[in-house]
Amino acid sequence: MILCRRDPFYIIERYFEPGKEFVYFEDNNLEETIQNILNNYGLYEKVIERAYKRAVNNYTTKKFAENYLMKI
Repeated sequence: MILCRRDPFYIIERYFEPGKEFVYFEDNNLEETIQNILNNYGLYEKVIERAYKRAVNNYTTKKFAENYLMKI
C-alpha cells in the first residue's frame, strides 16, 4: 500500500494514479488514514494490487534498462 503525503508538486502522480494505485494523506491525518485503511482493508486491496502491477510492469531495474539504457 502506497501512502503519500499530499504536497504541492504531485510528483507521485507521474508514476501512479491517486485513489486507484495509492492513497494521499494530509499532514494532520496520517494516523486517521492508516486506521481507515486497516478498518476497511478489503476496500483497498484493489489499490494495492494495481500499484504492485504498475510497479512490476514499469519501475523495475529490468524495465529501466529496457526503456532507457538499451536506447543508448
